[in-house]
Amino acid sequence: MAASPPVLPDELCNLVPKAGDSACTKVAKTLIQLPLALCRLARWAMNPDGTATDDFRAWIGTSTGTTVTPPSNLTASNDLTTGVELHWNSSPQARSYDVLRGTSLDTTLMTVLASNLTGVSYTDTSATADQVYYYAVRAVDGSGGVSALSNVDDGKKVSSTVPTDPQTTYYTDNSVVVVPAGRTKMEVWLVGGGGNGGRGIQGFIFPSPPDPYGGGGASGAMFHVSDITVAAGDSLNIVVGKAGQISSVTRGSTGASANFGGSGGDAVPSQAETSGALGTSPSTAGSTTFTTGTVQGDSITGNAATDFHGGTAVTAKDRTAGAGGDGKNVINDKNANPGQKGIVIITLT
Repeated sequence: MAASPPVLPDELCNLVPKAGDSACTKVAKTLIQLPLALCRLARWAMNPDGTATDDFRAWIGTSTGTTVTPPSNLTASNDLTTGVELHWNSSPQARSYDVLRGTSLDTTLMTVLASNLTGVSYTDTSATADQVYYYAVRAVDGSGGVSALSNVDDGKKVSSTVPTDPQTTYYTDNSVVVVPAGRTKMEVWLVGGGGNGGRGIQGFIFPSPPDPYGGGGASGAMFHVSDITVAAGDSLNIVVGKAGQISSVTRGSTGASANFGGSGGDAVPSQAETSGALGTSPSTAGSTTFTTGTVQGDSITGNAATDFHGGTAVTAKDRTAGAGGDGKNVINDKNANPGQKGIVIITLT
């Protein structure tokens, strides 16, 4: 059903200044109320291009005599740097289409962007980057009959497709990854594997004092490098160090690595029944051969063992890894207690 006129004749007449109106009322009617009412009436009666609206034609009984089905399923893109791509389903009576554009959902404020289009797609290359626009389409038949508007959809031409959110991945196993499009910088946290705990022995003295333990292993080091330049398509080889192994990330012949913790010594089989030596931390946290990047001050060489207790795990970003293994004695197990695996964390921006 067509919408009725927003302003009726009696309402317009009442807005004309009359004798007896106060000066303020006359000014308000003349400068504000009457122009606004006429503007509302004009918007109801005319499309932005000056053609009569369907509501106006239906109200006065002078429709074109044709029933033109409006286009449907209009979609507008939001992720292209070249413009806003529009696509819609055809109208069976259409000979051509008009595309309308505005900066709000109010279709009465939209203006004709393109006309006489014979296809069912259009690219708005005149859109300002990062500005949201609202689009609608109407069909025109061979006799000039115009359909109602399609659905409205919003679209935007973007200034860049480079992602702005950091992409952080935690690796606990070896992997090969490819730098995706739009990522140009890399930050890495590497933790080497913890050292193994030493083995215990059977005591020789009887009655024997407590059987001696093997020494605890030291934790792996944590090495942190930021601001490494990367490019889309770069292949990154990631190695997560097991007990007593380095962790690394390499790209071609360059890379960075974190050192592993030293293993604890086995208990000494002698009448002195000496416990094993403690695992020692590496002398340096790690190294880098990347041609870019900055080694961060939170890089550490790890934690040493305490007696037969392995060195505690180190923290990389928000994870812990690389704890040293505890030393053992013969009562429990002659085999070494393995150190904890390291970790590799990569953030791409």
